[in-house]
Amino acid sequence: MALLLFNTGIIEEIKPKNLVFVENEINEPFIDYIKIRSKRVIEVPNVWCVWGESEKTEDIEYNRLASELNEEHIYSSVLFIHDSEINPEWNLTDKIILKDYKTFSESIKNLLDKIAEEILATADANVNKTEEMILTTLGYTDDKKILFGFDPLEQPKNFYTNISFFNFATQINDYLNLHLKNLKKPFIIYADKKMIISVDDNKVNNLLDEMINLFGKKEKYEICSKLSKIKDEWTIVLEKDIKTIKKRRNKKSTDNSKGE
Repeated sequence: MALLLFNTGIIEEIKPKNLVFVENEINEPFIDYIKIRSKRVIEVPNVWCVWGESEKTEDIEYNRLASELNEEHIYSSVLFIHDSEINPEWNLTDKIILKDYKTFSESIKNLLDKIAEEILATADANVNKTEEMILTTLGYTDDKKILFGFDPLEQPKNFYTNISFFNFATQINDYLNLHLKNLKKPFIIYADKKMIISVDDNKVNNLLDEMINLFGKKEKYEICSKLSKIKDEWTIVLEKDIKTIKKRRNKKSTDNSKGE
C-alpha cells in the first residue's frame, strides 16, 4: 500500500492491483494536473513522494504538511510510495531496503504528526499576539483541549478584508467538509489535538455570510453553495431545538398541574 495525503491532512491508504504499482495507478490521483513531480523523502529512507502541479495555483488547495516536509510549495495531494512497491525494472529503488512497509507507514505518519504539531505550536503562540482575530477562552475539555469561542460580530473592522480571514475561512471550510455531515449544537468550526473553536448558535449565520461573501469574491461558487446549504440546515436545527424546548416546558407544566 501507499499513503495518499490530502491537503486537509487526511491520509488514505492506496493498494496496487498487483504486487507493485503500475504507472497509471501512480498517476491516477493527479490526472487533473498538467505536470507530475516526484522527490525522495529525506527523513525516511526508501520512499518516493509524488504530487501534481498546475499553471494556476489555488490557496485553498495548498498542502501545508507536504510543503513543509518537501520544502516545496505543493498545491495538491501527495502520494508516498515505498520502494518495495515500485517496479524494480524502473531502476528507481534503493538496492538496500532499510524499512519494511509497516515501519515506512508508521515513520511517515509520525513525521507528519510532528510537522503538524510544530505548525500548531506556532499558531498557538500567535493566537494571543495577533490583533487580526479575537478568540475568547471558554475553558478546557476533559482531555485538556482548550475551548475557544469565535464571535463574528466582535472582530476588528479590517478582519474580514484581511488575508488572515481568508486563511481562517479556508481552514473552517475544510473542517466543515470533513466533520459536518450531521449538524448539531454546538457549532464547531475547527478542532485539533490542542483546541476546539465554536460559534454561538445565534451568530453562526453571521460567520457563514462573511465566508460566502469572501468566497464569492474569489469566484468559489461551489463553496458558496455548500455554505448556503449549511445555513439552511442550521436554521432547521435551531427551529427543532426551539420546538424541543417548548415541548419540555409544556410537559413540565402538565406534570406540575397533575401533581397539584
